[in-house]
Amino acid sequence: MRKNKSIIKSMLAVIMTLILTFGSTLSVLAASPTLIIRKNWSWQEGTFKINGVPQEGIYEMFSGETSPGNFNAPFGKTVIGTVYMQNTTSQQFDWSLISGPPISRIWVKGGPNALEYDYGSGATSGFGLVAPDNKDISHVVFFFGQTPVDDDDDDSPAIIFVENSEGQLVSIYTISGFKFEEITGETNKPLEDWKIILTGPGEIKHETQTNEDGKYQFTLNNAPTGTYIVTEEIPSGWQNITELSQTINLGSGLYTIPYEKGTLQLGLDQNMTSIFTETFVAEGRIGDLGGNATHEINIHTPNQGSVQSQGNFSWANGGEKVPFELRYDNGLVSFTVGNAGTLTYSTGESVKDIVIRTRATKPDSGIKISDIVLNGESISETSVAIGNGVGVGNLWIRGYNLDNGFILTGNSQMYWDANSIPTNSQLAFQIKVGEAERVNESYQIDFVNKRLQVVDPPVVDPPVVDPPVVDPLDPIIDLLDEEIPLAIVDFDIDGDDEEELILLDEEIPLGIVTLPKTGEINPLEFVIFGLLLAVVGFKLRKESI
Repeated sequence: MRKNKSIIKSMLAVIMTLILTFGSTLSVLAASPTLIIRKNWSWQEGTFKINGVPQEGIYEMFSGETSPGNFNAPFGKTVIGTVYMQNTTSQQFDWSLISGPPISRIWVKGGPNALEYDYGSGATSGFGLVAPDNKDISHVVFFFGQTPVDDDDDDSPAIIFVENSEGQLVSIYTISGFKFEEITGETNKPLEDWKIILTGPGEIKHETQTNEDGKYQFTLNNAPTGTYIVTEEIPSGWQNITELSQTINLGSGLYTIPYEKGTLQLGLDQNMTSIFTETFVAEGRIGDLGGNATHEINIHTPNQGSVQSQGNFSWANGGEKVPFELRYDNGLVSFTVGNAGTLTYSTGESVKDIVIRTRATKPDSGIKISDIVLNGESISETSVAIGNGVGVGNLWIRGYNLDNGFILTGNSQMYWDANSIPTNSQLAFQIKVGEAERVNESYQIDFVNKRLQVVDPPVVDPPVVDPPVVDPLDPIIDLLDEEIPLAIVDFDIDGDDEEELILLDEEIPLGIVTLPKTGEINPLEFVIFGLLLAVVGFKLRKESI
């Protein structure tokens, strides 16, 4: 029996191959596939549904059935056709019709979306079918001569929103000031091209020059908070009047300036909660789709602290726009969604900022807030969240004058997977009203200098020296202008132990004395003369003894 079945399968495979190769009168090449955004389809109890509407003559193959073979297309309990699939992988397949009406189109699903292969009036074979982006195939839907029908008015696919950029909290700190020359009795004069230095936590250091007005400025984005020091550099010839270095505590909230009017995508919740303090929140959520188990619209106090007012509403799937309006007038809050009744709540607090938060936690679901108008001014930005993405959006509306209250209107849109419907706040939007703090801060530090005075050195008169005072009683010594006499000292030649000074009455010879040169006198004469002196001396000594 098994052998016969194997033979039959082999014969069918050959027949299908021939059909695919040579074609038939009903073989039609499909046009380029069209991307289908996720429809609200389901396969329950043998019946394929779109938005809950049964689709006749359709067979859906799940990913576990990718082996080649025949697959019957049931409707209820009646088999209306058979499709043979071959060359199957997790990402593509070929097919041919064994029995039943021609195939008019095929949906190949992978991930949240599908590709639609349109065969016009019908075909009996096709090849190379894939899912979007070549994802693994999860479902294949064959339409046996039928056109898919859903309950959408325009038969358009469900909307998939595009999330806003992830966003980030942008803290802008401005440190600026002026540098002047102090001039006595005159208006201070701006000083240009003077260096100003800013240092902060870690290794933060910035330098700038004053402009022609004497102004300098540092703009810091997302800078760490803490102690910063602003210092001026003083050249020679100047002195400071104000402190040379001045300290500020960045992030202290001092000198906060009003926010620039506009919007900012904050992205993740932590970016929003780090700056925003809620006063009250108006919320629209999927709840239980208008049932009595819970509510769909409410007004509550900060951080889901307490629901002050609530109501029911049945949201439409597929991205249908539902209008809303939030009013705040003299402390009275009024919130209306669609045709539901208006919710109210009273609070006496002042408000300055609005954040529209969206949230989607389940796959194939999403929510979008658009067409926003605040006090008659249109806001082009949107707040979007999809379950297949980040899942949260925070649109900060800032810088608008809300002191006298406000009227905020817009549209909300939701879509979800009919097989996995979100509940409660798994698909929701919140309009948070309160005040944002410590994002834009401005600090002004001025410097004043003056020129050093140039002091000339003092003029010192030379000291007056008085002439010496002569005492009249002191004796006066007259110096005689006489010649110095010539003399010879007699060294006791006569032996009477007395030396005698013999004055020579001769003039000092004038002229140049010529000394004998070495070698001009015979040295023997000196030797003989020396010996004679020695003998005379010896004799004289002997006589004296």
